[in-house]
Amino acid sequence: MSRAGTRLVLLGLVCQGFSWDEFYLPWIYGAAGLLCTKLGERHAFTNQWVDAIGLIVGCLFGSIASKALGQSSHFFLGHGLAFVQLSRLLRPLSRRDQLFSFIIAFFHLGVAASIVLDYRFIPLFLLVLWLAPKALMDLEAAAFPAATNVVARPRVGLVSTLAIFVMAFGFFFFFPRVFLGPGGAVIGGGADQATLLDSILDPSRGGLAQSDRVLMQVEAENLRYLRLYALPKYEGGKWLPQENGNLSRIPDVRNPEELAQYPLRKVRVKSAANLGRILPTDGRVMALKGNFFRYPLLTPAGIIECQAMWNTANNHYEFRIHPRPEAQRMLPSVHALYTKLPEQSDRLKAWVASRTAGATNDIQRARALESYLSTNFTYRLGAPDLNRLNFVEDFIFNAREGHCERFAAALAHLLRMQNIPSRVIVGYAPSGRNPFTGWYNIRFRDAHAWTEAYFPELGWVTFDATPAGPGGSGGNGSWNVRDLLESLDTIWYSNFVNFDSGMQRNYLSLGVQAINTGAQWTFRHGRELLLVALVAAAVMSAPRWRRSRKPRQVTGRAASRVYAETQYGQMLKAVAKIGFERHPEQTPAEFLQTLSAADFELANEARIITEQFCQTRYGEIELSPEAQADSDRALKRIVAASSNRSRKASPLQSA
Repeated sequence: MSRAGTRLVLLGLVCQGFSWDEFYLPWIYGAAGLLCTKLGERHAFTNQWVDAIGLIVGCLFGSIASKALGQSSHFFLGHGLAFVQLSRLLRPLSRRDQLFSFIIAFFHLGVAASIVLDYRFIPLFLLVLWLAPKALMDLEAAAFPAATNVVARPRVGLVSTLAIFVMAFGFFFFFPRVFLGPGGAVIGGGADQATLLDSILDPSRGGLAQSDRVLMQVEAENLRYLRLYALPKYEGGKWLPQENGNLSRIPDVRNPEELAQYPLRKVRVKSAANLGRILPTDGRVMALKGNFFRYPLLTPAGIIECQAMWNTANNHYEFRIHPRPEAQRMLPSVHALYTKLPEQSDRLKAWVASRTAGATNDIQRARALESYLSTNFTYRLGAPDLNRLNFVEDFIFNAREGHCERFAAALAHLLRMQNIPSRVIVGYAPSGRNPFTGWYNIRFRDAHAWTEAYFPELGWVTFDATPAGPGGSGGNGSWNVRDLLESLDTIWYSNFVNFDSGMQRNYLSLGVQAINTGAQWTFRHGRELLLVALVAAAVMSAPRWRRSRKPRQVTGRAASRVYAETQYGQMLKAVAKIGFERHPEQTPAEFLQTLSAADFELANEARIITEQFCQTRYGEIELSPEAQADSDRALKRIVAASSNRSRKASPLQSA
């Protein structure tokens, strides 16, 4: 297999690795492909029976291992074909087997095209654009081994590459966009929402607290917190969600003037499965729309919970929030729920009294407790477990460190000791904007827990006792390569993945307007344009008249190829009349050897035409005017010989 063909197969193996949502499988497939390539260059280790066994083993691996590791098993057949490719790299392949390997590689590339929807698709597409034509041309050239003694290695020209790119872009731009229904599996069920982010908030529970993977991107102003879960119930030292018995509809403000007063947030979610049927928001929602969820409703805590979700090629939603919502009256039964607390020790009561001394109202007492925890305690992931019977006292008097959940839970506990309604909120606190796009990148490591407290005159107010708190709405003014890649990711999604029928119609309408504008301008300036065209035609045609009596020479590699193919075809017809017919299985070089062996008197003329044919067809070499003149003279002699001589038996015919 040629070098380009091997690289195309290796690229297909890497693309199959993207069927898992992990970084290591593409590297494993790529390394295995390189190893098999090196081993196959020395000895042949496999045969077609090994290919069949590899297909079965690979399918089992793709089905069983994917389910065991929590990965998608939909592409199990692709894993089977990947094992077939690895087996084929361990031995030399015939032209037919190479072609079949290319077909498998294109299947793997199709897998990547349906999975890799971010900016990684760009280098993959460029690699395919470079490798695929070259691999196919190498395969065609291998069908004429004798010609390699005459011509250089085939290569893909810039014009051919641009032509493929233009056709691909044209198909993308003009192909009708239709909605084929929701993609991916529906996300629902009765999973405990309060524990969905456990593995993210604290790595001691085996999670992603330090993962830089982007969960979603938000376009907004002054974004601080995105709420996912409210935990108002406090039982046995645990904060639990409230049973959502009183779900309500989301306001649907449609009046444009009224809608404009509510700030807009646009959100793009990488994977809806990580949301647990909850749409993160940062305030009281006044309007909502999106494409990957069904029946969104508001919980009593103002959390948006959906009946079902699914993954699409582009999970997006947008909502508007009330900038200054009015405080809602809290019912006595709700007040009792948000202030429920077991009897506390005198030691803790005295500590709280000392920390809030001097405060004149509830909001000052709450801020004093928040400030003391955030300035005198230490934030640390993976802190040891606290005493289950009295974790707050253990945290306040002994540990004095922990992750954000401990600070949020401790503050809510202390607020309830002051008869201030409080709850723990779990969600995300974005660390900053992307300096290129202005969008907030919400990463798994941005998962956070904080406290909300209720005041009759203010409503629910956010408190964050965790030292350092969230990263805030700004950045540090610097940028890195990751920011650049993520900005490309945003641009890619906004202009390509999001390219739907509406955008298509807008661009087409702009094109039609440009054509109409150009036509009107041309009509107004028709006389001037006609005069310019006549002058230009006269200037350009003048040199042609002076050279009209000279033989016309073709220029360019494409024109040279057409010229040489025409010359070679006419030569074959002429020598066939004399009695020398080329058999279909013969290469041009082999047929030339046949003419020389048969003492064909014009074998030298046939050699000139044959070499030029091979040079232009397989080497894409442009013919010089001198070479074309030699070809014309050679063909003229052969045609003259075929017309003057009568048909007689040749050595080939007698054989």
